[in-house]
Amino acid sequence: MTKKAASRPVIHEGQVLKAIPTPQIKLATIEDCRREMARVYRDARTGSIDTADASRLVYMLVSISKMIEAGQTEQQLTALMTDDRPVFYLNFPTTKKEEKIIEHNVQDVDVYDTNE
Repeated sequence: MTKKAASRPVIHEGQVLKAIPTPQIKLATIEDCRREMARVYRDARTGSIDTADASRLVYMLVSISKMIEAGQTEQQLTALMTDDRPVFYLNFPTTKKEEKIIEHNVQDVDVYDTNE
């Protein structure tokens, strides 16, 4: 990765303002987002940041968490759809008499009948 080129200094009311680097915050997992939300909450409670700013930050963190969750769900769904194995297994009886009873009962079932 290349580093950003140094930006020009900001001058406000005749004074040069020193840029404070933004900390790199890891937000790769929902747990990372939860941890950052807790930090923002503590900062708001102690007065380190304004509660309105804290509210905005937490809203953004919730949005990031939802996108992470949606991505995980999409990956799981894709894995299920491409997997050739059945999603669940049925245990059927082993005796011939029980198999006949089940076969008879399955033929009598109307899957479209909603009057149960």
